[in-house]
Amino acid sequence: MACENSELVRRRGRWLVARTMEIYIQEVSALQFLPELSQPSRDRAAILAISFPFLSKAAIPVVSYTCEEWQSGDSMNLALVCGVGVAREMEVQVGFQIYIVSVLCFLGWFFLSIFGGVGLSAAPLDMILGFVDRPKPISEAAYQQRRKLVGLAAGVLLQRAEELQTRDAEGEEKKGKRSMWSSWQSGRALRQVRTDYNRFRCDVLLLEEEFEKIQVSKFNKGESLVVAVLKLCCGVVFALMSLAWVLQIVLCVLVPQLTGQAGPPFLNSLFALCEESGFYPLGVAVYACFIFYLLICVVKGCTKFGMRVAFLISIHPMRPQNTPLNSILFNVEMLLVSTAALVQFSQTVFNDYARLTEADVIFSAQIQRLRFYRFFFENHIFIITMLAVPGDLEKAWLRQLEKLRLFAGV
Repeated sequence: MACENSELVRRRGRWLVARTMEIYIQEVSALQFLPELSQPSRDRAAILAISFPFLSKAAIPVVSYTCEEWQSGDSMNLALVCGVGVAREMEVQVGFQIYIVSVLCFLGWFFLSIFGGVGLSAAPLDMILGFVDRPKPISEAAYQQRRKLVGLAAGVLLQRAEELQTRDAEGEEKKGKRSMWSSWQSGRALRQVRTDYNRFRCDVLLLEEEFEKIQVSKFNKGESLVVAVLKLCCGVVFALMSLAWVLQIVLCVLVPQLTGQAGPPFLNSLFALCEESGFYPLGVAVYACFIFYLLICVVKGCTKFGMRVAFLISIHPMRPQNTPLNSILFNVEMLLVSTAALVQFSQTVFNDYARLTEADVIFSAQIQRLRFYRFFFENHIFIITMLAVPGDLEKAWLRQLEKLRLFAGV
C-alpha cells in the first residue's frame, strides 16, 4: 500500500511538472512575437499574460463521496456504496488558449448584446419597409422636382462639411498649445466635431439612398417586382426568425434562471426532429441559418445604433458595389470579435442540441466558471441586455428618414 502511495505521489509530481512546463511554453510562445507587434498590441498581449495566472481558474461543481472501505469496481451506483455526497467546487486551471477564448467572448458580448438586440428588430423591419417604400415609376416633372429638392439638401450638407473642416482645423491648431486648459478645451471641441461628423455621415447616407431611389424610379421604371417580393418574403422570414430567437431566449434561458426548472426545448426539438428525419445535414443547416441570421443582425444593428448614438461609433453600412474598404474591414473585425460570443451564446441557448459536444465542455464547464467572468456568464447579464436594448433606436431611424423625405418634398 505504501509503494502504491509513493508511486501515486511520483505520478502526480510528474503531472504537475508537465503542466507547469505546458503553461510556461504557451505563455512564451504567445510572448515571443511581441517585438513584431505594435506598441498597443504588445500592451494587450502583456495584459493577457499577466492576468492569466489570476483569472484562469475555473470552479467546477462536483459531488464528493467518502467511502470507509474500497468497493468493487462494477458497482452500479456510487451513492449506494458510499456515504452521502457533498456538493463542492473544485478549482481547475484552464489552458492559455481557453483563457484567450474567454477574453474574446467577454469582449464580443458587448457587440453581440447591443448590436444583435437592435438588429433583431431592424433586420426584418428594413426588409418590409424596402417593399412598402420601393421605388415606383414617376413622370419627368416629378423627377425634376424631386431631383431639385435633393440638390438643395446636398447643398446644405456641403455647407455642413465645410463648417466641420473649419472646426477640425481650429481644434487641431488649439491642440498644439501647451496650456492644460486650452488642451482640454481643444480635445472637447474635437470630440464634438467627431460626433457632428458621424451625424453628417448619417445624413449623407440617407440622402444617397433617396437619390438612388429617384434614379431607379425614373430610369428603371421603378424597382423590379421580383426584387420587391423577395424583400417582402425575406422580411417575413426574418420576422419569424427574430420572434423564434426571442422566444428561445425567454423559454430556455430566462425562465430556467427564474424558476430553477428546465424550460421547454422549443427550437432544440426542431433541430432534433431535423436530425431524425434521415437527412443528416438538415438539422445542421437549420441550426446554421439561425446562427448566420444573428450575424446579419449584428451588422445591421451596428449601423442602426451608430445612427442613433453618433457620439460613440460611426456608421459603416454595407451596400452593393458601394462599400468603402474601411467599412468592410470594420464589419469583418466586428464579426470576428462577436463570433466567439456567438458560439457561447448558441451553446447556452441551444444547450440540449449542443449537449456532449466540445463546445459544451469548453464553454459550459470551463469558460462559464472562470473567475471574474463567472458573474456575467452564469447570471446571463449580456443575454438580458440583448432583450433590454431601448426600443427607440428604430423609431429614431424612422423619424430621421421621414424628416429627410419631408425636407426633400417626397
